[in-house]
Amino acid sequence: MRLVLALLIIQLLTGCASLGLQGDVSTMSYDEYKASTSPGSIKDFNATGKFIFFIENKGFSGKLTWKSNNNKDTIFLLNPFNTVVAKIKLDALQKKFSIFVKDNDKNLENLNAFLRRNDNIFLMREFSLKRPLSENKDIAIINNEWKITYHDSLPNNRTKKIIFKKGNIRLELLFISWVN
Repeated sequence: MRLVLALLIIQLLTGCASLGLQGDVSTMSYDEYKASTSPGSIKDFNATGKFIFFIENKGFSGKLTWKSNNNKDTIFLLNPFNTVVAKIKLDALQKKFSIFVKDNDKNLENLNAFLRRNDNIFLMREFSLKRPLSENKDIAIINNEWKITYHDSLPNNRTKKIIFKKGNIRLELLFISWVN
């Protein structure tokens, strides 16, 4: 009986430990964010990861690869079957971008419209490349109507997971690797 009780307690404790409960999220304003980032930006890199895009409760997900050279970025969005569904080209210096969509997909049309609105894509680029220097793993930044939340970080203070939320729209990026 003691053995059964001990095994039950161990299973309960390890089950609770694996829930991945979030710690406290520290919140900062955009001005505090700017003051807590390093002046330079990540340049000439390759990043891979996953994305999830939601409008209300409808959305889609997939893989992303991001290549940057001389502030010119190319981002490939792939579906779960590893087929390219969109290609995004950014020129950060001239604040220009284009998106090429493979099929007429309603989700991709929504993403395209979302990225084009008010330079959203450049805001996302800035926040993805400049994670605040903080001892906290979980940081939320309030910028106008946006709530940008960082969860954890990779080596060299690189962004691991970032969530952009504005009204009923949410974009989550989970980076697996950053290579210079």
